Amino acid sequence: MGRQKLLLPLRGSPIVRWSVVALRPHVDDLVVVTGADAEAVHDALRGLPVRLVANPHPEAGQGSSIAVGAAALAPGTRAVVIALGDQPHVPDDVVPALLATWRRTGHAIVAPVYRGVQGTPVLFAAEVFAELAALTGDTGARGVVGARPERVARVAFDTPMPADVDTPEDFARLHVEWSFVRPEIAKIRELMEAAEYVTDAPVATSVHLATTLHKPLLVEGHAGVGKTEIAKVMARMLDTNLIRLQCYEGLDAAATLYEWNYQKQLLHIKLGEASTRPVGEREHEIFSEPFLLRRPLLQAISQETSPVLLIDEIDRADEELEAFMLEIFAEWQVTIPEVGTIKAAHPPHVILTSNRTRELSDALRRRCLYLWIDYPDFDKEVRIVERKTPGINARLAREVARFMEALRRVRLAKVPGVAETLDWAQALVALHADHLDGELVTETLGCVLKDADDIKRFHAEVTKAGLGTFLPTGG
Repeated sequence: MGRQKLLLPLRGSPIVRWSVVALRPHVDDLVVVTGADAEAVHDALRGLPVRLVANPHPEAGQGSSIAVGAAALAPGTRAVVIALGDQPHVPDDVVPALLATWRRTGHAIVAPVYRGVQGTPVLFAAEVFAELAALTGDTGARGVVGARPERVARVAFDTPMPADVDTPEDFARLHVEWSFVRPEIAKIRELMEAAEYVTDAPVATSVHLATTLHKPLLVEGHAGVGKTEIAKVMARMLDTNLIRLQCYEGLDAAATLYEWNYQKQLLHIKLGEASTRPVGEREHEIFSEPFLLRRPLLQAISQETSPVLLIDEIDRADEELEAFMLEIFAEWQVTIPEVGTIKAAHPPHVILTSNRTRELSDALRRRCLYLWIDYPDFDKEVRIVERKTPGINARLAREVARFMEALRRVRLAKVPGVAETLDWAQALVALHADHLDGELVTETLGCVLKDADDIKRFHAEVTKAGLGTFLPTGG
């Protein structure tokens, strides 16, 4: 994309301005190295307390820009943080953590590690300034970092690596994210990503509103796209209990709320046959808390802190159960004749999921916030595969995502979801595959398609159009 990517507009300001604004509070002196676009960058940073230094030979690569910047450091500078101009959202805690580690350990270099991947920005102490000033070529400062590993301290962060802009696709994705994401939503996204859920702005916004407004969230979508996982991740994110109610046809209120432990009651009666206590007293005893079996809804009401209540596949239950749940949602209390009224001190966060096997009632829909999750686009599915499949290489992850994208355009009875994508990716890694080919696809097709007619349709499509429809060029 060239250096002009620094000037691309992002939420009303050039990318480079966002990058500088993110770093400025943490450093005493901020030097921006420019190339042929020096005047435009100067205009983009107008009003900010920075020093601009021109690289006379930007075509010599990133190393030459670092060398120019190192030569421009003020006398007496003890350490420098080198950051990318096209990385507009470095988390607020990164630079302070690098500085604190350097002061504590005295290492010459301090680098951040985002979930096992070393990234930027990187701190360099004065003792390596001469090496930075001698850099050439396009490898940047990686050679200095890698020259002597023993002088490098690493700081681990449980957040994704801050995005930079290398391709038009990178910018398009960043533009979408920044166009819609408010700071509180960005925080939810970071928390969900830290809990291993690859998310986007609509999902993060829905989760934020559900927790803030304390309203049930109805999540609909195709099978296997990650609806249930939202509740699991939400529980980890909030550090609370997950209580799951799996719905099925014929599920009644007793199975969702409470039952009496009849076996325990009968045993207690048998053991107390010789007792001389009044019958009423003995009857009251067997219909007390120790003999009560709390089912998911009552468990959710009885927690000391707000749990996450997952009502999974609500569309499989009967409409009568929907009406009963609406009553529970309205008051968050239950009356048990033998025990009394139990009211939630801390009402649960509720996630309902549906595969749309039947239409849900309008009353339930009005009571809930709503989120539709579709199959992920190519870039998102690549991120999911790379995050959830240890050991997979970038080429294979992209080929798998591209194959699934093409496969879902075929008229299938059971369209594979993300769950099948991950099953297949893990199987390919287990087979030590590093790319897709026709033979490997045929051998592992059962990881993706689980219906005999769908397999026939796939082979018919391959016979008609060739496997190239599904495999990337050269794959």
